[in-house]
Amino acid sequence: MLSSRRKSDRSHIIRELIFHSHHSSNNWDAVSTSYSSHHSPWKGVSQIVPVFPPFTKLSLGCGNLIRFWLDLWVDSIPLRSRFPRLYNLSSLKDCLISSFKFSDNSWNFHFHRNLRDSEVGYLANLLVLIQPFQTSPPCSDLRLWSTSSSGVFSVSSFFSAICLPSPPHPFPI
Repeated sequence: MLSSRRKSDRSHIIRELIFHSHHSSNNWDAVSTSYSSHHSPWKGVSQIVPVFPPFTKLSLGCGNLIRFWLDLWVDSIPLRSRFPRLYNLSSLKDCLISSFKFSDNSWNFHFHRNLRDSEVGYLANLLVLIQPFQTSPPCSDLRLWSTSSSGVFSVSSFFSAICLPSPPHPFPI
C-alpha cells in the first residue's frame, strides 16, 4: 500500500498532467483535441470552441493573460498578422503582454537582431497602435462576453448570438 505522501505526490502529478493537457499558454483558451469518445459530452463542447472568439473581447489589466502577438486585444486581427515582419523578428512568439512591457510603460519586443531602416516604419506603426493601451498592474486581464451588457457569459446570450439571424442590411437606394 502506498504511503499517504506518495499518494499525494501521485495525485498532484495527475492533476498537473490533466491541467496542462487541457489549457493553453494564456490559461483561458481551451485546447481542442483530435480524439473523443461518442460517450463523452466534451465531443459536442469541443466542436463549438471555435465559435466563441468572435463573441468575446479582451480587456487589458496587467498583461498577465493576454498574449501579445496572438490574441485579439488591439485590433480585429492579431498583431502577428498585422506586423508579420516584426513578429518574425521577435524571439518571444507566444508570450504574454507582461513579458514585453516594463513598469515605466516602455516596451521591449525582444527582437533577435537590430531593425533595418526598412523595418523601423513598422515598429513606429506598432507603437502608435498600442500606445493607448496602458497596463494596470493591480488588475488582471479580463475576457468579456461582448453580446451581454454585463460582459458575463450566459447560455441564452450565446444561443441568441449564434442562432438568431442578424438584422437584414438595408437595401441601398
